[in-house]
Order: sequence, then C-alpha cells, then structure tokens
Amino acid sequence: MPLCNASALEHDRWAIIDAREKVRGESPRARWGHSMHVLASNGQSARARVLLSFGGEVLYPGPLASTRTDELWSFDQHMRWRLLHPSSAVSPSARRLHAATVIDGGDTLLLSGGLGRDGWPIPELWTLKLNSSSASGGAAPAQAELSAAWSVAPMRSPSEGRAALCRFA
Repeated sequence: MPLCNASALEHDRWAIIDAREKVRGESPRARWGHSMHVLASNGQSARARVLLSFGGEVLYPGPLASTRTDELWSFDQHMRWRLLHPSSAVSPSARRLHAATVIDGGDTLLLSGGLGRDGWPIPELWTLKLNSSSASGGAAPAQAELSAAWSVAPMRSPSEGRAALCRFA
C-alpha cells in the first residue's frame, strides 16, 4: 500500500499519495501537458504552501477522448483538492505544453505560451497572484480563505505568431 505523508510538502521530500484513502473531496481528472508548482500565499511559511496545477490535456474514457483545459486546481497539506475560480475578469485560455515558474517570493506564478485548442502556439504571458486572507502563525490557509487573480501582458498578436511559425514550417 502506498505511503501517504502529509508533511511531504513541508519538508521538500517525495511521498506517494494514496488518493483512494487520503485525498478528500473532488479532484482533477487525469491530464498531461499541464504545469504544477508549489506556491506560498502572501509570503507565508512553508506550512502555508499549496500546489497549483494549471491547464493541460484532460483525458476522458474512450479512444482519443481528450480536451485542453484552463482549470486551476490547488492541493494543500490537508490532502484537499480545490478547483479555483480566480477573481480576475480575464484568465488564460485552455492550453497544454506551456511553461510556468514561481516568482516574487513564491506567491506569484508566471505562465507563458503553450498550445491552444486549435493547436497553434499562444503568444501570451500571464501572472497569477495567490492570496490568503487570514492565515496566521504560519498555519496552512483554510480552503475558503485561498484566492487568486490573473493578469496578462501580451507578447505579440496571435497573427504575428502564426505568420512567424508558417515562415519556418
């Protein structure tokens, strides 16, 4: 039986999570081409870190049954998944095979590019700011207290990206 160690996120070590016994609530469907990063809300201690998973190709039962997604999921030290709905008016479109990294002390995700639903590269740069309204004493934030907001800085228009891609194809 796989070992589930809830403190693995706190101590930067690997542990197998037995989803059938330990993970509570709804969880994301199987996917590939997504990004997953550890973020700390509002610069909180390691105990307040969460895993964020964005996008990817979501798999469904059946032959070649999949679709790109723009879902943003969080996973905390209490073994809970939560589908986040950022408060921003705009958000990145569905994509897979994008690049992402954590910046600004660990509470901001920088997301770049990827392939959209139409298979074309997406020439965009997004940031996601993670917030926790009342986590105190370094304790992990309650799920209801976790929020996020996207902002965008376009790199160039999609038509420029496609024209450049076509010239080299």
